[in-house]
Amino acid sequence: MEGKINNLSSQHFKEFYEDVLNSKKSGTYVKINNQKSLPINPWVVALSLVFTWVLISAYRWSSFYYFICIGPLIVYLLADQFQSIFRWYRLGKDAIWFGPMYFVSMVGKKFQKFPLTQFESTDITMESGGRAYIARFFFEGSCIILPCPSKSDIHFQRFQENIQRYCSALKFRGIEQVPAQKFKTTFLVQVMPHRGPIMYSIFSFILLIFLVPMLIDNNQYKLANQINTATSYRQYLSESRNIRHREIAQKDIRALYDQAIKAYKSKSSGTAGTVAFTQLIEYLRDHNLYTVHMEFHPQSELIDGTFNTKYKIVPVATSFSQGKNQERQDHVIDVVKASLGSVFPTDILSINSEDTASLPKLDVFYIYKNDPESVYYFVEEEKLPIEKRTWYYGIMVYWRLTLSLPTQTGPIYSFQIVSKPAQQFNTESSNTDAVYTNMALSSFQDFKNEFFRQFLNWSSP
Repeated sequence: MEGKINNLSSQHFKEFYEDVLNSKKSGTYVKINNQKSLPINPWVVALSLVFTWVLISAYRWSSFYYFICIGPLIVYLLADQFQSIFRWYRLGKDAIWFGPMYFVSMVGKKFQKFPLTQFESTDITMESGGRAYIARFFFEGSCIILPCPSKSDIHFQRFQENIQRYCSALKFRGIEQVPAQKFKTTFLVQVMPHRGPIMYSIFSFILLIFLVPMLIDNNQYKLANQINTATSYRQYLSESRNIRHREIAQKDIRALYDQAIKAYKSKSSGTAGTVAFTQLIEYLRDHNLYTVHMEFHPQSELIDGTFNTKYKIVPVATSFSQGKNQERQDHVIDVVKASLGSVFPTDILSINSEDTASLPKLDVFYIYKNDPESVYYFVEEEKLPIEKRTWYYGIMVYWRLTLSLPTQTGPIYSFQIVSKPAQQFNTESSNTDAVYTNMALSSFQDFKNEFFRQFLNWSSP
């Protein structure tokens, strides 16, 4: 019979251990190698260390099921290794012994067991390389070869004499067959010889169910805290399974808003506009928001042909189409975003064109109409008669901005400006769109300047 000591059930191992104790008392036990330690599978150790390191640093919830599935398997392999070492030490390390009916040889994790009735002879001889002695034990159809310190080793000589004498006595008494061994074992012990490692594996599975969420939660908050932005904390809070640091993360977000508000106040002059803008940031902080809806409401009162028809006046309406107005509005939003981004992180304050009922609003109303007091012509045509010049309308834009919070019935702040074209300005092209586009861009620039003057105390870039 051959096998591994780790494949023995607890009951069978107990029988093995009792045989060892009895053999030591009767002098039928001898050590053959005396190894310092039983080697552990390095791959199992390496895998355990890697798993532990990955587990400690885990921060993705998607890895939860991998840990609770792989962890118990690794624990089982590791526990199986330690069980082998424990049993090996318990049995006295590498050794041979015999009892009333059986001869047992154990080297490392493996053992060989033969009925004494099959024993034939034993001797000690030199190894083929001439480096050491070996002891040979011959059984019917088999031979066990074991290391021997020397040919004259007293322990081996006594062991050989004892086994030969004992086997001769068995044959003298006419015992030819060994009676079957009987063990009283439960079904669980019979089907699970690795009961110890399996129990450790089950325990680790239960432990990991509670431990892994705790580690992931802690590591996600630790990562959010290292980044230390409102976005990182919001990502932590967005996962419903993160429960250990929710209150702290919410306080951390509020602290970032307070820090931004403090920095803004230190740069502002305390005007009505900056006070209202501070209220806006405080509202975002208190409602865990960071987006402000900015919407333009254009209205056209342009009329072609409002002057003497003898003038050659270029039509204006096509230069203020819905598409061109939208391009200018988008550009304003982009500039406002960039400028506010130099003061507030984008996850504290950001301008958005999407409307939501819970968001604060910046409504921009503008009306563009003909300036009844001005028309323009090219300087190059100054010497031409009036009726032969190309004339352009002067365009006036009336601006009104309101800042509203969902909790207030009306705007908390507003301002108005009127934008008029300069008495003289340059344009790169003489086509209609270029001239009127310059007027429009000038008006939008006036609005941007006023916006930043009101809320940030500087001019638009």
